[in-house]
Amino acid sequence: MRLVLILGIVLLPLVGWAQNRLGLDTSLANQLGSAAGAAYACNAGKSLEDFEVIASRLLANSAETAEDERSLDEAYVEAKIRAMKLHKKEHPMSCQEILKRFQDMRIFKFIVYADGSVKKDDGTMLYPKRPVKKISQNKKK
Repeated sequence: MRLVLILGIVLLPLVGWAQNRLGLDTSLANQLGSAAGAAYACNAGKSLEDFEVIASRLLANSAETAEDERSLDEAYVEAKIRAMKLHKKEHPMSCQEILKRFQDMRIFKFIVYADGSVKKDDGTMLYPKRPVKKISQNKKK
């Protein structure tokens, strides 16, 4: 019992440090991942592809280092898997409602260009940090 208490006291500040180091970015990764997971569980199809490109660009551009970007990507994937499993197991909401809410998200007002860049609805541009393979042909050029 004392060992658990001591480990808790020693490890708790480290967990807090890790969360604060990425701040809201981890929250953003979790929110985006949760939305993607629920949409994936409901077979969102093409809109999920667009969402993943935009989410990837948002996370990459909010990370200061390659290590931060990897951490954000991992948080995104973990949240996506959790949400997908939750929906498949418990069906907390109908797929029709999930897909409607998913399609109504502000992120779908963003424009994805063939070079992998993204224009946010406020006009801000997000560019890939690394070269991107060709994006779907129905994107703007």
